[in-house]
Amino acid sequence: MPATIDKFLGRPLNHKHNVSDIKGGSGTNIDTSTTTTITDNTTASNANVILVNALAKNITVILPQSSTVPSKTYKIKKIDTSNHTVTVDGFANETIDGDPTMIINFPNSAIQLVSSSTGWYIV
Repeated sequence: MPATIDKFLGRPLNHKHNVSDIKGGSGTNIDTSTTTTITDNTTASNANVILVNALAKNITVILPQSSTVPSKTYKIKKIDTSNHTVTVDGFANETIDGDPTMIINFPNSAIQLVSSSTGWYIV
């Protein structure tokens, strides 16, 4: 069963890890964010920030295979006020903190993910 994202904390309601926002640090994706806005199902690609307008329907964002984007960070945010959901789906059998998908269903909620080369983790 997919996890539901907490409206205020931006993390799964059943999250087992200590999660904090990461500011700064080292890596190839720091301060190089590019942004795209989507209104339909898509596979995440080069943009680090994906703004999802799900006003018309539920939308799925499929993450790339984590081994092809080691240490890649994505920020995915639902920018509309509808009741439609945004499903973030790991590539094939890859998981996001052990779950196959994460669901963002509250307006203005977001999730930040990083590739471990074998899966995805919420940071």
